[in-house]
Amino acid sequence: MARWVKAMVAAGIVGAVGWAVREVQAREAQGRVTPASSGNTGGVRPQDALRRFGDVFLRPVGGNAGQRPTQGHVRTARGSGNVEPLLSLIRKHESRGDYGIVWGGIARKDHPPRTLPTMTIGAVLAWQDSIDAKYNSEAAGAYQILEDTLRGIYRQAGLTQKDLFNKANQDRLAIALLRRRGLDQYRNGQITDVVFAQNLSKEWASLPAQTRDKRGRKATGQSYYAGDGLNKSLVSKSAVLAAVRRI
Repeated sequence: MARWVKAMVAAGIVGAVGWAVREVQAREAQGRVTPASSGNTGGVRPQDALRRFGDVFLRPVGGNAGQRPTQGHVRTARGSGNVEPLLSLIRKHESRGDYGIVWGGIARKDHPPRTLPTMTIGAVLAWQDSIDAKYNSEAAGAYQILEDTLRGIYRQAGLTQKDLFNKANQDRLAIALLRRRGLDQYRNGQITDVVFAQNLSKEWASLPAQTRDKRGRKATGQSYYAGDGLNKSLVSKSAVLAAVRRI
């Protein structure tokens, strides 16, 4: 290959890395890819940008139509599509099923002025924003939803900031997050149980990675965010897959 061709290829790769960094940062800033419970904050490292870009953009949670996934099993049954067993599993390990809980690292004096289920979504967002600079996480409710996630998902759940952050609406928000991570595609047989469960591990840090964690290590039961000093898996890979297969 001619030297000038090699130079053009190299320049394209470098440009792609820079573009991927900017794209991931911009979309995370808009709350589009912020996970519900991960406490990870900060900038995007160039060496992670292309992998993260591929995770979020080049490989959409729906997969490629007509291409049979190779990891795990495609759902072929056409049951009720009940997601409650999966929601119950997530609630159990994120909050022990407590719809009024906040992240344990938040000091009592900085807790919400009222119990979360009696507050509107707008009031919860305002409270989260007020403590954002002080803590690594402002996770709230049964599904430990972060501010950026809540701000980016409530409309997709068919809610407004005037709606209460109560049990029913927290469940609606969680279902919207399941759909963002591939629920409909799993139901339709477009992605496998393993792919869907891997997507969920990026949304809820208490769920284990199924294939690889964020650092590229083989999944052996650790959180997708293992090693960040804040998050860890609290349930087995098989338990998550069993809940997914009940859908």
